[in-house]
Amino acid sequence: MLKKNIGIFFFLFTCFLYSSANDSLIHRLIRRLDDLQLHHEPYFPQGLFPTYRQYSTKDHSLKNDNNIFFTGIAGVTLKKLRPYLQEQDQIICDSIIQRIKKIAPKYKNTKGRNTYNFWPTDTVKIFPNSFLYTHLIANDEAIADDLDDTVALLEVLDAADSVIRSVHEIMQDFSNKKSISTKTALQGYENFDAYSAWFGKKMVVELDACILSNVLTMVQTHDLVWTKADSASLNFLVKMVRQKDYLKHPAVVAVYYKTTPIILYHLSRLMNVKPIDSLEQYKKQLIDDAVRAYAVSDNLLDKTILRTALLRWGVSLPAELVVTENILTDAENNDFNFFILNLACTLPGYLAFPLFNSGLTRYYYYCPAYNDVLLLEYLVLQKRFDERKPAN
Repeated sequence: MLKKNIGIFFFLFTCFLYSSANDSLIHRLIRRLDDLQLHHEPYFPQGLFPTYRQYSTKDHSLKNDNNIFFTGIAGVTLKKLRPYLQEQDQIICDSIIQRIKKIAPKYKNTKGRNTYNFWPTDTVKIFPNSFLYTHLIANDEAIADDLDDTVALLEVLDAADSVIRSVHEIMQDFSNKKSISTKTALQGYENFDAYSAWFGKKMVVELDACILSNVLTMVQTHDLVWTKADSASLNFLVKMVRQKDYLKHPAVVAVYYKTTPIILYHLSRLMNVKPIDSLEQYKKQLIDDAVRAYAVSDNLLDKTILRTALLRWGVSLPAELVVTENILTDAENNDFNFFILNLACTLPGYLAFPLFNSGLTRYYYYCPAYNDVLLLEYLVLQKRFDERKPAN
């Protein structure tokens, strides 16, 4: 929650009348990211942004978690922002990305396939620092490589087009086929032959709108030939938008991301690569719903990513005065969970499906550095938007 009772005013969501103030905050965030990557608990390997998990949002105890997910998606965003940073910040940004490149091989598929895992594959320990790991799922194949981490790390690593095409071909074997169809999808979505979250035939098949958006973003960015699974994934997204299930059932259409703001954020990123007619026809609807979601939110990061989504759709909201003591402290607050892991996915179907919606195997992930990246992304995009505005 924003600290309403603090009497220090900070103009966060503004056009920053003085560009130097904007540049100063951007520089502070870049330096902060550099510091978080270099100076952290010895538990985390160098190059990783520390990430933590908690069993529920009411449980304030945080456990270290050495996944690469947040580090990977932070690297993707920083690469995209780099051309619009000042020279000194580009140098720091390059150093951050190079460290990510060095740590990435620890998460690569051990059999040489160009896919990546959520957790390290060189020293396997699934779900570290947990009773559950020690007593229930302590084996090397408890969780498969996943599409999200793979898409992100291929981008950070500047993978050759041939590598990206070959991984895209591999993905075709991991979709919601009838023989292994999902049982966690919202009613009416069960028969989409869209991509599953996992590169694992023993894993539960799950359809997630944000993961589908990420894969299609890769397809669009690299001009890949569209496949049946690509088209099915897009059809899933179009139906979700047409029926407004991103508003009515966000936690079911995006099983790992869960919220309307995060779904809108992903959709806007996909649509920003290049237009997709079947989504473009709903652009006004998405903008209107993002504006309404923004108006009712009191979470700093939710509001930040909604403003980012709107900027991608060509809309800049009026400036808003936010009361806060320290913008970096507020941004790094753990009241925002970009990603939620449901460990039921690692269990056999007869155990997994009853547990999915119970919340008993759900863990909330928190990465202070990625929160900073989301704030940085907004500031850079807002600055670019303002600089492109025609003079009166």
